[in-house]
Amino acid sequence: MAADPVLRWGSHGERTAGGLLLIIGGALAIAGSNTFTLWLLALGTVGHAAGWTIMPGPGLRRLAAALVSTLAVWLLISGNPRFVGVAVVPYLFWLLVTRAPALAWLTALLPAAAAVVVALVAGPDFFSDRGMLPALGMVAAATAVAALATWGIRRALSRRNPSGTP
Repeated sequence: MAADPVLRWGSHGERTAGGLLLIIGGALAIAGSNTFTLWLLALGTVGHAAGWTIMPGPGLRRLAAALVSTLAVWLLISGNPRFVGVAVVPYLFWLLVTRAPALAWLTALLPAAAAVVVALVAGPDFFSDRGMLPALGMVAAATAVAALATWGIRRALSRRNPSGTP
């Protein structure tokens, strides 16, 4: 594992917490916007992108995450639960920006599987504007479990190799 870069401001924990709060809050604002709440779309877009810029990690990875993740989350504007699979994109970029170990990338299968289950199992009434909130909730819960699994993997690997060198 590579050593963390020297941060010019804030601690690693503060920047991670603030970044995740803005990323998730921005994504929710984007998903909840419509033609009558364009201010919410603008605010969510700025918040989501800003969250990526303050996350601790390599600058080019954060920039790529801000651009691609924001565009992916914009697909949630449709209100169609079949698009909740794009919620995996910010998670994948979180793994990239935080330089997750290779084993942790397998955790992305959990939110991806949740999105597939939502698309395959849910009935026709589910695929309406009313179904978007439960669909997002299911994928968000799977993403939270995947993030906890990633944390566990990082912790287990750091215990095996406390120096951080391969």
